Amino acid sequence: MMNKHILFIAVTLLSSQAAAQTKDDPLTFTIEHQLMLDGDYLTDWHDQQDGFSGETRRLKTSLILKQQNWSVKAKIDFDIDNKAQSVDDLYYQYHGWDWGQVKVGKQKEVFGLENSTSASQLATIERAMSTQAFAPGRNDGISLASETDQLKWWLGIFNNDSYDSGKVAITGRASYQMLKMEDNNLQFGASFSRRRLDGTKLDIKSALEIHSALDVVDTKKQSVDDISLFGTEAQWSNGKVKVAGEWFWQQFSLSDSTNDINHKGWYVQTSYLLNDGQYQLRQGKLARARLSTKHNYWELVSRYSQLDTLESTKGTQVENWLVGINYYLSKDLKIMSGFTYSTMLAPISQSGKAISLRIQYLL
Repeated sequence: MMNKHILFIAVTLLSSQAAAQTKDDPLTFTIEHQLMLDGDYLTDWHDQQDGFSGETRRLKTSLILKQQNWSVKAKIDFDIDNKAQSVDDLYYQYHGWDWGQVKVGKQKEVFGLENSTSASQLATIERAMSTQAFAPGRNDGISLASETDQLKWWLGIFNNDSYDSGKVAITGRASYQMLKMEDNNLQFGASFSRRRLDGTKLDIKSALEIHSALDVVDTKKQSVDDISLFGTEAQWSNGKVKVAGEWFWQQFSLSDSTNDINHKGWYVQTSYLLNDGQYQLRQGKLARARLSTKHNYWELVSRYSQLDTLESTKGTQVENWLVGINYYLSKDLKIMSGFTYSTMLAPISQSGKAISLRIQYLL
C-alpha cells in the first residue's frame, strides 16, 4: 500500500503554499446530493433470470471546501439496502500553478472517456460493459493534470487497493480536441495503465450492463503478476447529435505461465436531443446536454458494445444492443429508460432481454 505518511506530508506542504497565496480569498463550503432509483425487468436473461427488481442504486453526498487555488472534496456513498456507507472520494486538489494542478488522496483514476464522466451526466443508465470490466476504480494516489486550448493530460501514481494488492500502479490519459466550434466538435484520446500485482488472483466479471443481473461473464481466477491496460477514444458532437466510441485492450501477465492473456472490448454510442437542446462538449469527458429552457427535453440514445474474454479459462464473447429514451424534467431531475438485447457469441449461444428504468435527482 502506498505510504500514508508520504501522502500526509504532500498534503501539508501543498496546503501551506495554498494558504499563503489565498488567505484573503473567501472560503466556500458546498454540499451536493445525488439520488438514483433503478428498476430492471429481465426476460429469459441468458437462461438465468426473469422478473423485476428495484433498488436505490445511488445515494451520495459530496462535501466540497474551496478557495481560489485549492479545494478539498469528500464523497460519501450510502448503501441503503445493506445499511452501510463508504467513502468514494477523499482528496485535496491544488490548481494555483500556471501549468496545471495536483490531486492527492483517494480519487478515481482518469482512464477512458466514459469512465471519466460522472454517472449523473451519462445518457445511458449503465456504462458500457468494456468500461466496467477494464477501467480502474478509485484508489489512493497522487495525480497531475494540465490543460491547453486543445490538449489535456493526466498522469498519476496509485496503490492497488481496488485490486486487493499492495503494489503500485501508473495511469495516464491524454485528450486532444481537433475541432472546436460552437456547434461542431471533434475529440480524440488515449489512456494507459500499468499495474504491478505480484500474484494477486484476478478474474473478469460482468453483468452485461444490467446492474441487478447475475454475472454472465465470470472467468476463472488466475494469479496475475502485471496488468497492462490501453484504451483509445473518439467523440464528435454537432448541436443535437453526439457520437462517441472507445476500444480497450487488457493483458494479464500470469505468475505460473509464460503466456499472456489478452482481453478486449469496444462500444459505439449515439444520442440525439429533441426540442431546443444542444450538446456541450467538455474536454476529456462525454458531451452533456445543454438545455436552453428549464424542462421538457427528450433524448434518444443507442449503443452497441462487445466484450471478449475468450483467452481466459471460462472466457466468453458477448455483445449488447441498447436503445433508450430519456426525459429531462429539469436540469436536476430526469427519467431514463433503456431496452437491452444481449447475446453470447461464444463459446455457446444464448441471449436475453431487459428493460431498465432510472429516476435521477440532483440537489
